[in-house]
Formats: sequence, structure tokens, C-alpha cells
Amino acid sequence: MKACPIVVLLVVLSLCGPSSALGPEEVPSGLGPVSTALKARLEAPVSSEGASTKSEALAFGLSLLLPGAGQAYEGRWKSALVFLGVEVASWTGWYIWKEEGKDKEREYKNFADEHWSLDRFQVWMDNYRARYDTTWWTHVLPKEKGQEYYEMIGKYDQFAAGWEDYPKEWLDDPPEDNQEYEGTMRERYEDIRDESNRYLRRAGYMMGLVLVNRAISAIFSLRGNGAQVGVVPGRDGPVLTASWRFR
Repeated sequence: MKACPIVVLLVVLSLCGPSSALGPEEVPSGLGPVSTALKARLEAPVSSEGASTKSEALAFGLSLLLPGAGQAYEGRWKSALVFLGVEVASWTGWYIWKEEGKDKEREYKNFADEHWSLDRFQVWMDNYRARYDTTWWTHVLPKEKGQEYYEMIGKYDQFAAGWEDYPKEWLDDPPEDNQEYEGTMRERYEDIRDESNRYLRRAGYMMGLVLVNRAISAIFSLRGNGAQVGVVPGRDGPVLTASWRFR
């Protein structure tokens, strides 16, 4: 199946000064139209008029450590505030949603410990084994109350009998499966677990934004120092290209 057009970030770095920078003849030819466009950019003369005397390498490193620091070092305060603002907002969102997720995690664990009984489940399990085939039992409940334990007791019908509102008559005379069980306790439990997972996922997204913000800040700390960024046609769609040289 033909791939959808994608945007690819092509970064050409030189760490040892102009003498060892990537030259047009070193650009891979297999990139097709990208090679031609990138070679043209590398061959184009870079004007030294108004060039910054600041170290691009230092600006790059500062931005990786703290987004906006590279821009502040170069005197570009508006850009610095934007990147720093995103950094602060990302960490704030991460902390808030992580704490919300952990609070909900404690809530669903307490709920399970109060309303799901291993003894009740074992009574049902023994009576079920005496009557039916158990090959549909696909999981073994862990002895330790870890993440897997709390997932299983809510997710799988196999463990439904442990819930407090499971019909008592089914413990001694169990049906062939638990699909008719519609207990509200398990539903409530799963709702709390879903809330916890949703908050923790959001915290994960915020941590991803922290990393992306640092990378973008580092790249854009070089744009005012002879770096060239642009979009050129590629085989499967537009390609974002960037090239620069560290002093």
C-alpha cells in the first residue's frame, strides 16, 4: 500500500567547523528531489552580514537543557519566553495529571480491597471445577496485589465471582459462564480504573511534549545563525529540511 505523504526532518550537522562541514557532493543521491534541493541550499552562499557572534553550539546545548535558554543567550527574548512557557506548562500538566491518576489509582485499589474477596472467588472456583470444563480460564490470579492483579479482577469474567454483588446462589451452584453477571460494583471499579489510566496517559503526553519542546527549541536556536530551514518536494510528499554549521 502506498504510504501517505509524510514530513521528514532532515538535519545536516557539522561539529568541527566549516572545513569538515557536509558538502553538496556528500549529500546522498538516493533522496531524489530532496538531494537536489538540499545541494542547492548547501551551495548557496551564506551572507555574513548581521551574523551573530554567539556560539551556535552553546545555544543548541542550552536549549536542550532548558528550552528558551539558547534563545535568551542570543538575545531573542520573545522566542525564549514562548519555549520557556511551553516547558512550564508541560511540567505543570504532567504533575497535575500524574497526581490525579495516582489518586484514582489509590481509589480503585481501595474499592477493590473492600468489595472483591479472594475467599468468595475460591468458593465459586472450587464449585465450578466440580461441574464444568475450565479450559476457558485463561488467566491465573497473581499472589501479589500488583498492577496485573487489579487489572484481572475487573477485566475478566473469570474473576467476577469475587465481587460483593455477585449472586450468592451462584457461588454454590455456578452457571456455566459469568456473562449474565451485571454487577454494578465491577462496573464502578472499571470506571475508576479508566479515569486513572486516562489521567496517567495525559501525564505521559505532557512528558512527550517536554521532549519535543526541547528538540524544537534547540533546532530553532540555530535559525538566526546561518541555519536554513525549508520545505522541498519529495517522492511521497513535502520534506522539511534543515542545515547549519556549528562554529
